[in-house]
Amino acid sequence: MINLKRLLRLAAIPALATLLVIIAVPVVAVAIGGRTLDGMIRPMFSNTTKKAMVAEAARPFTVQVDSSITPMAAGEAMHSMRAKDSDGGRFRFRTDVPIATAPWQFAPYDSTLFPTLGGVSSWEGPDFRAIIKYAAGTPTAAQRAYLNAVASAPVWQAFDRVGAAPAVDYIGGTFVIPFAYDATWLEMPIPRFASTKMYAYASAARAAAHLANARPDSAEHALRSTISFGFSMSDNATTLIEQLVGVVIVDIGRAGLQQFFEVTKDPRGALLAARVDSFTTLSETPGDDSAMRGLAIERAALAAVAPCTNVRELLFGLSDAHRAEMEATRRRFQRFPSDSALFDMIEAGPSRWTLSPASTGWIQRQFVAISRTAGRLLGNPRLGGCATVMAVMA
Repeated sequence: MINLKRLLRLAAIPALATLLVIIAVPVVAVAIGGRTLDGMIRPMFSNTTKKAMVAEAARPFTVQVDSSITPMAAGEAMHSMRAKDSDGGRFRFRTDVPIATAPWQFAPYDSTLFPTLGGVSSWEGPDFRAIIKYAAGTPTAAQRAYLNAVASAPVWQAFDRVGAAPAVDYIGGTFVIPFAYDATWLEMPIPRFASTKMYAYASAARAAAHLANARPDSAEHALRSTISFGFSMSDNATTLIEQLVGVVIVDIGRAGLQQFFEVTKDPRGALLAARVDSFTTLSETPGDDSAMRGLAIERAALAAVAPCTNVRELLFGLSDAHRAEMEATRRRFQRFPSDSALFDMIEAGPSRWTLSPASTGWIQRQFVAISRTAGRLLGNPRLGGCATVMAVMA
């Protein structure tokens, strides 16, 4: 006689084994690869914090803040200067913001114009470290014409607007809000900062044009505007790379201003140089970097991905420490509706991640499919999300 209960028990063994394997796949993957993933996504920021501390030496040399410039207007101005991407994946770039163009983006630079001045990578123009001193001499008519073309470019209106703004809504000025439901922080497009830095390099030529035309006040303002633009990027950053590029631009503007003070024999040059020396010494001692907005947001975003780096948080959710870090960062740095959308996306963590079949292989897709099945069985969307993160980063 057939023992039905025994048959059911025997049939349940392979089903249970299969279930355990399905559940084990993402857990074992995180146990083995979590530490490696953590190292891949965690930025090295010590160099950035040092540079940021040195940059603070130039803070007194910014332009006066214009309270009539709204954060959104400044954010749109920034987007107009780098609006070249048409495909942001799950992120939609705003297309209603007119694109600002610069003459150096289209006209090839004639290196014979300033034969004694070299250039720098990514900037096809006279060396920003020497052009102001050169312009204080006797530039030729052709050289003046080039410098005047740079200085008269309409794009400087957007550049100056960003620098003089009390605050900048970069996210709202760049992207359509709200974000797509499955948009994730790790997928947010990185702006093309090479073109942004070109404005900083070109600003030295802009100042040189004013100096060559006996407008020293305008030359100084142009360089101060560059410093202000850099601080606007750094102070309103949403990522570490934005913070770093902003600091670099501050240094470019500060170097130009020091050069200007030197050629005009302005005693403020010695003051600025002394401040740089003092802040450089201070930067050798670890300080408080909690005010660095881009760094703080990036840390919060990494805390949200913590379940993908250790089994405990994968199974049971964010630790109290990570959750508190994210909430504290949100309270401190959330200002605009776009910031709210950004933090909502960050706090959703890996559960929003989906896989693009075109960018992954069969093995990765099967790994993610199994992990998502495990997540549905356990009511834990982190399993599928973290599997997606690991598949994309592999």
